Amino acid sequence: MDEERGFREKFIQFPSSFGLEVQELSQSKYLVSHRKTLTIKCETDEFETTTEWIRIYNLLSFLHWNEDDKDNAYKYNRKALEKESIVALCNRVWMLRTDGHLTEADEELTEVEKLAASRNELLIQGKAEIAYSYSFFGPRYFSQSIQLYNQLLTEVVDKKDINQKQVMLWKLDLGIVYRKFCNPGNLLSKQDWRERNMDDCIEKAALLFHEVVNSDSPDRWKGQCFASLAELAFSVFTEIHGTKSQKELFPKEIAKTTVDTFLDLALAACDNDSHVLKVCGKLFKYFNKLDKAEEVLRKSLSIMETAYGHHHLALVLKKKLMKRILEARHRGRNGIDRNSTDRSQSQRPLIKSFKKEAAKAFIHVVYIPAYERDAVEEIMTHLDKAIESGNEWASFDKGLMFRHIKDHKKAFKTFLETLEMKDLRTAATVTVACYEHLGACSRDIAKVERDPENKRQLEADAIRYFQKAVVTSACNASQELHYLRDGWMAYPTLKDMLLPQKRDVAQLKILSELSKLLGKYGETLDFYKQIIELDDTQLNDPAIIRGQIQILIKEGHFEQAAVLLDLQSCTEGKYKISEEFYKTIYLKCAFHLLSTDKKEDSGQRFRQAFDVGYADKPKVKPYFDIFFLFDEENEKPESQEHASALANKLTEILGGISGLSITSNSESLLPGSNKLASQTKQMNSSSNIILILDTNEELQGQLNYFIQIAKHIDIEKNSKLCLITIDGCTCPLELTAFLRVDFETILMHCQDDFIRWAQGFLYRLLDVTNSEE
Repeated sequence: MDEERGFREKFIQFPSSFGLEVQELSQSKYLVSHRKTLTIKCETDEFETTTEWIRIYNLLSFLHWNEDDKDNAYKYNRKALEKESIVALCNRVWMLRTDGHLTEADEELTEVEKLAASRNELLIQGKAEIAYSYSFFGPRYFSQSIQLYNQLLTEVVDKKDINQKQVMLWKLDLGIVYRKFCNPGNLLSKQDWRERNMDDCIEKAALLFHEVVNSDSPDRWKGQCFASLAELAFSVFTEIHGTKSQKELFPKEIAKTTVDTFLDLALAACDNDSHVLKVCGKLFKYFNKLDKAEEVLRKSLSIMETAYGHHHLALVLKKKLMKRILEARHRGRNGIDRNSTDRSQSQRPLIKSFKKEAAKAFIHVVYIPAYERDAVEEIMTHLDKAIESGNEWASFDKGLMFRHIKDHKKAFKTFLETLEMKDLRTAATVTVACYEHLGACSRDIAKVERDPENKRQLEADAIRYFQKAVVTSACNASQELHYLRDGWMAYPTLKDMLLPQKRDVAQLKILSELSKLLGKYGETLDFYKQIIELDDTQLNDPAIIRGQIQILIKEGHFEQAAVLLDLQSCTEGKYKISEEFYKTIYLKCAFHLLSTDKKEDSGQRFRQAFDVGYADKPKVKPYFDIFFLFDEENEKPESQEHASALANKLTEILGGISGLSITSNSESLLPGSNKLASQTKQMNSSSNIILILDTNEELQGQLNYFIQIAKHIDIEKNSKLCLITIDGCTCPLELTAFLRVDFETILMHCQDDFIRWAQGFLYRLLDVTNSEE
């Protein structure tokens, strides 16, 4: 066991694919697909530098090992070792040891140590390779990749012996990760969205790409940079993400360069790179240059078949098909002949009409006539090839194609299969889209169902799937993106399905909860009103009361929320709402009133927050709300000043402004049974006892006294004990079980900062959370 621990301690010092902190590898179709793509890249001699070959060989070796294909794992490991790679050597150590060749593994590890000591540049290259590997494993690992690349580039900034061509490759890689990082399709959660500064990602990516195109880098790298700049410019132009303009985000030399120009530059730099062609084809599709998009994507697939290429070619072919269908309908309605000179004038409204119909495709899909069967088959073929590689969006689009040809049962089955394809990179948007279309399919099937019972069940299923779509969209990053938030159709469809029927409390409650999740608070309050009109007993429903109060708080109507809670506290429904909820709302209201200089009113709300749980028990109601305890005769004058100042300031804020009853110790604290008894007797009249620790372990006498106080109070009375530690003061082990809040003395110098700290302190003291909910 000790020998194994010793090996691991040595091994983790060096870069290895087997040291990557990634999960779910064995179940990942996404990685199997990319492993196949990497193999094809190796066969097509796509790489120009040794660094690129090494990292691909090492990744292939690692992925084959993960698939239990040891022969190929060792094969690609040997290829990487031929080009001198510390990662390859570390990987070999791991594989040998796992296979039971312990002696050989230990010998190889000794070689790794020697190599790392003598060839620092190999160690740096190894770190870069690990950063690249993290970017390969999907959105969950982009942060690790960015962090490692930035550390690496900072480390080599002054190293003249580092190959600058390699540095440019790392900058290209980092730029690509930043571009992926700010792609909404790669967002995994609301928190993910909130933690990302999209403008910052775009700005950094654009600067890195600009550096590479102005360096002595291979044309293929420059082509990839121009293609990536086109993607970024398109996202800024369409406001997909970020809040600033291209002029603000891009280097001034390219601040006014259009997407079209970037695409031309990309193809001029390198028109035989599959990645460059894929990106250009996708963007040509977005700009409705469908013939050019098809040409470029077919060329990309002729060089190397990829799921990405097949998927986007399928979408281009579908878009051309839909355009033909809509043009035919338009001609039929308006009598415009295919060869008519007026046809060009009708193009703009046709495209506009197409976009409108496409947006409504969720419920009202454009049905494809039978004579377009060949076109449909080609689209399906490309989608199937993309799906083979685990592309869940291709699977979703296949389900949508089944809806277009009125095969609703196959569509339903395909959307279910798509939901089962969740993988390392799966974003919540595909889940929402699938739930929406499962609901739509259920409705489509219900329309032709003759059995009344089956019909009712299908309609109920539709409602259930639409509900899932709304909840999923509300709880993930798509709700933060206006173009996605406004595009989801499940909620308006649910309203259409439920409201025309006889108004029912259960249905209105569903809509009230969903509208609240989506932030449609006006609608939520209206639904609450309708619920109460139908059944006045709902006035005492805790869910409705909480919902109304939460909305008033979110909308900034703090006093109205508190008044509504006051009314509730006078009814029999009082005990249906938690004490935590009462405390939270009263505190929110109190601090809001304090910020608007309504000190008297804020004091009333503070008083209510502290009285929750005591109002019906006057005999045990505390005389003091808060009792401060600190050492006024500390040997260090500055500590005495800090502790006294903090106690006085807290007394001023929490007592003078809030109206709470507060007492503060003013006597010297020395251990002794008589002093302990008198002091604790007084403190037992308080509900909250706060020990201010501004000392160190050497002052054992004071700490012993605090510890005795804590033990005595814990036994004698159910008071709450809280510790405030000043400037990172060491907390004695015996007190670590109690609530602890840190305080920095610098906060003394700014009243606003101090009040914010006091606000957070009170929330913790009363065991409530200052959350949005």
